[in-house]
Amino acid sequence: MQGGFNDIAYGPAEVGPAVSRTLALIHAQAPQASVTVVGAFDPGPGTFTSRYPAMRADAAAIQQAVEAAGDRYVDGFGMRYEVGRDGVHPTPTGHSQLGYAIAAAIRQAAPQTTGSRAGWLNSRAAAVIGISRVGAFGARYFYLVGTEGGRLGPVTQVAFGDAGDIPTLLQNAAGQCVPAVYRPSSGTVYAASHLADGGGQVEAIPFGNPGDQLVQNTPYATPAGRTVLIRRPSQGTFFERVPHVGGQPDVGSLPFGDPGDRGLQYSAAGAGSTLGVYRPGTSTFYLADPGSGPATAVPFGSPGDQGLVGAWGWANWDGSDRVGVFRPSTAQWFLADTPTPLTGGAAPPITSVTSFFFGDPGDTALACDPA
Repeated sequence: MQGGFNDIAYGPAEVGPAVSRTLALIHAQAPQASVTVVGAFDPGPGTFTSRYPAMRADAAAIQQAVEAAGDRYVDGFGMRYEVGRDGVHPTPTGHSQLGYAIAAAIRQAAPQTTGSRAGWLNSRAAAVIGISRVGAFGARYFYLVGTEGGRLGPVTQVAFGDAGDIPTLLQNAAGQCVPAVYRPSSGTVYAASHLADGGGQVEAIPFGNPGDQLVQNTPYATPAGRTVLIRRPSQGTFFERVPHVGGQPDVGSLPFGDPGDRGLQYSAAGAGSTLGVYRPGTSTFYLADPGSGPATAVPFGSPGDQGLVGAWGWANWDGSDRVGVFRPSTAQWFLADTPTPLTGGAAPPITSVTSFFFGDPGDTALACDPA
């Protein structure tokens, strides 16, 4: 819901009670509502405050009334937007700028609340693919499609995370693919609970060091909670955090690959899951043997591509993962039609590839197998 108070026409003595009455009505009609009030706005700086000297006092009265009602207040004076020739009302561009700014402010102020746009993906077994990019005002967006039945779509858009986060897709407790990010500044994993702006009930799991990367395609894994798998490129090492009911989580490590590789988890029918890496410099996947045999090497793509694995829903789908790449220079996808057996050494050549355009140049590509 979006509403507004024309508070510049009144003084603090009138504005505060008006806000209190409005919030009381909202809570009476929706007792479980989570309310965030953003105000006041000055597109200037000084565009409004120079004309209406009481604006600062009005903002203080609004904040006091909001917090007295037990709700959240976000200062809107720093939000900038384009106004028309009258110097008061936003232009169409200004409306968009202000909307993005308000949405970003609410996501930051209330990251645990359920967003306003729930999405749906048609993949119940085949892989979900997507891209992530940073939009206006530093908000991160995910654009996701299923591949069930060998076709793409519809596209689900979800706002989740910040500009500096490293995006990926992970399974939620129900086995559905949802957005997740790794925040290098704090060494924390944030995973959405479902496909909604803001992520719904967000899991925050401190794990790893700045510079670590979440491993794509990691399953939820345990009844005690989410297993987190990261890769430390500086050491070429995987680290896994496995939770336990009523106890401390277990943490293990496994060196595999070279510094700079991108970590992944690969599933082969009849052989289970194994770790792997994609080496952008040589355009090669390396898939570890589930036992102790040599890794399987799979050349695929071109230097600079982003490597992915997933059970693409094309022909001959058997639940096994296939390799694929996203070419960020052209926003083109190249996904292998047949799975790669874990043979050790050089893999059989890939002879059939599905290619299409999805996303924009410079996007980060994502993939995930639902459970």
